[in-house]
Amino acid sequence: MLKYSFLFSLVSWVFVNMLQNEGMIFAWYGRLLERIPEWIAHPLGKCDICLAGHLGLWGYFLVGDYHPLNHLFFIVLTIFFIKIIDRIVYGLRM
Repeated sequence: MLKYSFLFSLVSWVFVNMLQNEGMIFAWYGRLLERIPEWIAHPLGKCDICLAGHLGLWGYFLVGDYHPLNHLFFIVLTIFFIKIIDRIVYGLRM
């Protein structure tokens, strides 16, 4: 389960911070997200933390037997991993 939490965080970070840049494959999606309200754009891919939380929320159903406390832990761990990835990539200046 730890492995999947990290993978969801990594996918979220790469999708938001790399693949939506101009000239990349999902640049069109980033431009689309700019035109919709923030409250819906963030979990759909404008914010890496929000997207990671949603991937953790829905992805948990794919990786294990359901238990509410484990589900909550999985979401929190996925968000925690995205913060670690941010710190590694951008340094401690955040």
